Formats: sequence, C-alpha cells, structure tokens
Amino acid sequence: MNINFIFVLILTIRGSRGDNIFVDLKSNYISDGITVHHGRYSVNGKYMMYVGEDKGIDSILYGTGMVYERIKYPIGENVIIEFFEDILAKYFVIHAFTGTVLNHSKVKRKYYKYSDAGYSKIDHNTFMNEMTSEVELIFDISKKVMHPYMSQTAEFTNYYTETYSMIKEVGGIKLDGYEAPKYTYGVVYDSSKMIKMGFSTLDSFVSKCENFSIEYK
Repeated sequence: MNINFIFVLILTIRGSRGDNIFVDLKSNYISDGITVHHGRYSVNGKYMMYVGEDKGIDSILYGTGMVYERIKYPIGENVIIEFFEDILAKYFVIHAFTGTVLNHSKVKRKYYKYSDAGYSKIDHNTFMNEMTSEVELIFDISKKVMHPYMSQTAEFTNYYTETYSMIKEVGGIKLDGYEAPKYTYGVVYDSSKMIKMGFSTLDSFVSKCENFSIEYK
C-alpha cells in the first residue's frame, strides 16, 4: 500500500537570534527550534500552533514590539501560541504554564486580535464568541509528531493496534467549545504511503473524527 499526499503538517523554519527561540507574529518569522502544527476551522479559517521543541519558546514578538519574554516570568514557565485567521479577523492566544503542556495544574491564557494598528488584548468571551466552529487538526501519522491535544495508546492482542484520540481538557480548562475551542482530527494521512481503495487513490485515512484506530496485521 502506497500513499501520495502533498500537505506539509510539520514545519521547522530555520533562523535564530543567538540562542533565543522566538516567534514574530507580525511577519510569521519563526526561529530554529519551533514546531508548527496546522489545522482549519469554519469555512476558510486557518489554524496554527507554535510549540518549542526542546527548551521552549523564549520570546514572542510583534515586529519590534515584545509581547512575551520568558526571562521576566517564573522559572520553568513555558508557552505555546495558537494562531487563528479567517477572512474577517486574525487572533492569537498565548498559553503560559509550568511543566509540560499536558502535565500542569493551571494554564494562563491571553487573547489578542490583530488590526491595522497592530494588536490589542481581548477577553475570553470576545474570543469564544468568534470561534463558533471546531478546530480540525491535520495529522501525518508517519511523522509521529503530535499536536499537544492529541493522545495515542497502543494495544497488543492478536494484532498491534494504535488508537488516537483528543484530550478533553488542559490545566482544568475544558476543550468543549465553551471554555476553549473544541478540537477534532480533520485530515489524517500517511505521507510515506499511498492509500488505495479499489481503483481509487485517497488523500487521507480520516476526514473528520474525535478518535480513530489503526490495526497492523
């Protein structure tokens, strides 16, 4: 079984300012050491999450302005950034936490909206009123690099089975479409193989779901 699919799920864009791991949200310039997860929402919405690979993200810039600088915050704090863009508006959300994204008791979130003048801080309700649809994540199973809100378990019975699902909450915040956006698998594919069904070649295993399993025989 072979697969052909030309969507790139994970990007690591090279470039750095010394050892500083950073994202410039104005130019979308990303330093070395950051993984970008992709998805979609609404009709034409584009979604990205920026995650530091090893040492985490040191700073978040908007052009020459500093939005976040980790050195000014408690030791051990990490951040991830979500970016939402559709034809009407652009938003970014900064999640700050101690530990790993899934192993912490509390997460602090700050919401921002772009405008011609730059960006401005907004509240949770304003953001969630705009997020009326689920975020559908794009996942290449051959990469084995999962979005932080994805979970994988393995079972050995007659065959080896991998089951993938979405977590339900992060740091006490429910990912239910009310406290935070709800996330699903939007497109699941394997860039190392071709999916065949009869005489047809498919782009993906899964079009939209909250969990799925793959059985290896």
